[in-house]
Amino acid sequence: MKRLIIPSLILLLTACAGKPSSDLSLYPNAMDQTVVISVVKGTDGVCEISPSEPQSDNNCKNALDNIDRCRGNKGCVCTRPGKIVTWKLNALEAMTFALIPKQGSRMPFKPSCDVISDNNQQIACKIRRLNNNHTIETFDYAIAVEGCSNFLDPRIIIGR
Repeated sequence: MKRLIIPSLILLLTACAGKPSSDLSLYPNAMDQTVVISVVKGTDGVCEISPSEPQSDNNCKNALDNIDRCRGNKGCVCTRPGKIVTWKLNALEAMTFALIPKQGSRMPFKPSCDVISDNNQQIACKIRRLNNNHTIETFDYAIAVEGCSNFLDPRIIIGR
């Protein structure tokens, strides 16, 4: 009798395990994203800072629930933990830029991520989850460009 119970118990546990939680992501086909930021410096320190929309296969528009949470914010990125977001500066002159969390926001990046641009005028960071309750998380931040008095205010939405 014991010999039948053990294999049956293993089969039952395997059947109940189901799919791993990563398959239940809001963005199951999420790809790494790149946002290109164009900067034109003005004479008074005010710059024209405009982001490109992420790649044509924008994760936000491919959400399982068909809700575009960016709502017209061109610099917005939808992703999931483990994916990489890259910001590249497209400017006529060399300048640095930085990602700055807005008050009350925490950085959703691996601790090793440098949020100040490198010599190639880019930042690339791997996304991590900030909480464990598997809800949708929103990270509001500013992009500050050297020599510009104004900021760009994009958003990152991290799906479960």
